Amino acid sequence: MTDQPLYPLRFKPMFEYRLWGGRALGDFMDADLPGEGPFGEAWLLGDRSNCASPVANGALAGTTLTTLMRSAGARSWAATPIALRGFRCC
Repeated sequence: MTDQPLYPLRFKPMFEYRLWGGRALGDFMDADLPGEGPFGEAWLLGDRSNCASPVANGALAGTTLTTLMRSAGARSWAATPIALRGFRCC
């Protein structure tokens, strides 16, 4: 993957089931919610061991942010050094 040229990446949102949630989040985000249950959170970008954002477009589609960061390193972030520890952005 290190030879793969980088391009503007889009990530798939990760919807989180919440008992107190509903289905309105899909309408708000203009997105199809998975399954039939209630959803109360959408992780738009995340890099955690149990939940990493997958690339949604191009040759890297399906590759997680975690995998991309580890294989491409600082190159994937405009040569800005970052700690490869999990983060969560909502």
